[in-house]
Amino acid sequence: MKRIVLISFALAALMLLAACAQARGPAQPYTALDAYELADMSGYDCAATYEKDYQFVNVTVADVAAEMDAGTSFVLYAGFSTCPWCNVILNHLNDIAIERGLKIAYIDTRSDPSWKSNLDLKDYDLFVERFGSALQTDDNNRPHLYAPHIFFVRNGQLVADYAGTVPSQEKPQDELSDAQIKEFVSAINNDIDMLGI
Repeated sequence: MKRIVLISFALAALMLLAACAQARGPAQPYTALDAYELADMSGYDCAATYEKDYQFVNVTVADVAAEMDAGTSFVLYAGFSTCPWCNVILNHLNDIAIERGLKIAYIDTRSDPSWKSNLDLKDYDLFVERFGSALQTDDNNRPHLYAPHIFFVRNGQLVADYAGTVPSQEKPQDELSDAQIKEFVSAINNDIDMLGI
């Protein structure tokens, strides 16, 4: 009789644990970006009224190179808080990250107050080595990282990039229309789809 009670108790406990686990939903898979610290995006003007948690993690150029060398697949966003174009897309990019359950690597191209240009970014030459094919050239014919710029890396290789907001936006102070948001979201989702993450 004791054995039946113990078995019944054990089965009830297992069923309760299974029900609790199911109520929480499926566990999100661990990704390499989970090892990095969440970025503080509160300096962006667009963050003032945004009510969701940001999914960006701080990385350096050296971190990105290491992840590429390790064959990691990830999305990298390069921008800075006072960039008006960055403020137009940041929340929409974060909405995509939330919907897809992923973290986005973030390089703040003005994290050091002495940096007056994205060319001042620490290890910029290493950045150009990894992403130069996706960069426009400046007036001096040097590859230049303009913000915002989103890079898509699959198994350590750059496979796509997205620069700016949407082609039809002329002034950074203008909010995107619903059609422009849809265009941006569709383009970013198509590029993420290539990563298999």
